[in-house]
Amino acid sequence: MLISLFIFLPVAFCLFWILIHCWLSSRADAFWLILVSLLDMALFLVTDSYYLIPGVSYRALSIMALLAQLTAPVIIPLCWLYIERLRFGTGSKLSHPAHIMWVILPVILFTAAIVLTSLIGFSEAQNFFTRLYTEGNSIAGEYKGSILYTYYLWVVVIYRFVLVFELVSFFTWLLFLCKKDKFQIQNLVRFFKSKKSIRLYELQVYSLFPAAFIFLSKILLFKDFTDTHLAVVAIVNIALTLSLLLYYFLTPFSSRRTITLHQIKHSFIYNYGEKNKSDEIEGIIGELVDEAEEAALRRIRDKIGGTLSEDITEEIQPSVASTLFTAISNNWDEDSNSLITRFQQLMTEEQLFLQPGLSLQDVADKMHTNKTYVSKLVNNNYNLGFPELVNILRVDYAEQYLLTHRELKQSEVATACGFQSASSFNIIFKKITGVTPKVWAASHENKS
Repeated sequence: MLISLFIFLPVAFCLFWILIHCWLSSRADAFWLILVSLLDMALFLVTDSYYLIPGVSYRALSIMALLAQLTAPVIIPLCWLYIERLRFGTGSKLSHPAHIMWVILPVILFTAAIVLTSLIGFSEAQNFFTRLYTEGNSIAGEYKGSILYTYYLWVVVIYRFVLVFELVSFFTWLLFLCKKDKFQIQNLVRFFKSKKSIRLYELQVYSLFPAAFIFLSKILLFKDFTDTHLAVVAIVNIALTLSLLLYYFLTPFSSRRTITLHQIKHSFIYNYGEKNKSDEIEGIIGELVDEAEEAALRRIRDKIGGTLSEDITEEIQPSVASTLFTAISNNWDEDSNSLITRFQQLMTEEQLFLQPGLSLQDVADKMHTNKTYVSKLVNNNYNLGFPELVNILRVDYAEQYLLTHRELKQSEVATACGFQSASSFNIIFKKITGVTPKVWAASHENKS
């Protein structure tokens, strides 16, 4: 019973993912391609599972052998078409002559197998399979020169050769893709470790390597071996299920060019509790708004009406930076020679904070003092570290800059405001204001 469970595990997995895709991915660009792939994979695994069961009816095995002629050779072409769709985008037209060849191959195999079966008779084919599975492949030599030997060559030998040829060609093509499109292991490391985005098709290619190896091992397992090594069958099926899990788990995101761990985490976006509700919603909305076009943001704002916009588009409150400097100025003796006055002049009038990579030593040099004294001056008067104060000033400046330079890209705004990269700008801006620069700019669209 336990062995049967392992034998049919990949089949159950495919049926499960068919339901998941119908539920979650019906609007994805490659939905039908993925669904056909899953259905074909499920049908092939049914034929393979029957083949692996000890003592199964030889009549059923004869039928499954014919069905496998059509389903197995289609798996690789469907995976190939899916990767091509991811690689060239949703609007690509896959009309290369090689695509047609991939489709014709399984049709030829299946049609020829049906014709040969009709010529020799189904009962004769069943008797042949009975001997083949009980006595082994050595009995094929007895039928040389007859149509049964041709049947054996086509249904067993050529069928397996075609599958091995497809897999080797597919594996070679994947390696070619890795080289041509400059896949790097560092991309995968950054995806998991630093939560950076990665091209979806690059991630899918990585997932197909183990699946291709395991699929090849299944093809090379003959029945006389599987009947006596059921533990090997179970291990191979578990490995195949895990590799398919990695591959099909990413297919619901097929309309995306890139993907992050955070986006994968939100594949079920409403699965959050009260404790983390606010953080999860903010993360979801932030990512959606970051990706939205300006026209889409306008339509969303018009749709929700004034309920939210009135709260968001209130008059801009005094910035943290201006509040800090005003408080210090009101409590400090206005001595033009004092270091604090000189420091505030450098920051507010000369806008030294706009210098990328500004350090304490740079400020100390401008003030003709040492960096230790500048650090104590900032800490004692603003209750902040120097980097924190500089970031507040940059974000304060960025808010005004965003309102007057809406046509610029975020990377250009980041550079103009003293940040070394768009990513650091996005992180620091959100940390200080609570929202990303794009969200802030959209909510203050009517401000000038």
